[in-house]
Amino acid sequence: MSTRTISKIAATAAVVLALGVSRVALAQPTDAAVENAKSAKDHEAIAQSYDAEAKGLRAKATLHQNMAKHYGEASYAKGASHGSGAMENHCKKLASSYEAAAKDADAMAADHREMAKEAGK
Repeated sequence: MSTRTISKIAATAAVVLALGVSRVALAQPTDAAVENAKSAKDHEAIAQSYDAEAKGLRAKATLHQNMAKHYGEASYAKGASHGSGAMENHCKKLASSYEAAAKDADAMAADHREMAKEAGK
């Protein structure tokens, strides 16, 4: 792996960490917040937590999409079971999973916004 490639991967990882991806789990609402949500304000706060979670998950998906692209273009170990082809597929699967989880978080946010509307009536 070239120094330039390593630098690109390191820079991408640094950006993702700067966006707070390492704290994605903290973006999720607590069990208590969900169990005790009654007001429109409560549900909007939960929706915002899910919005933040979706943003972090999409950043992780982007990171893995970029790594998959790199591994797909890499010339080393193309045929090895542990080489760039396997790593490319691994990253593609992770990117797809993170994107699906982000869509689920979007749906949860939307549901809580609907609950906020109902609570506000």
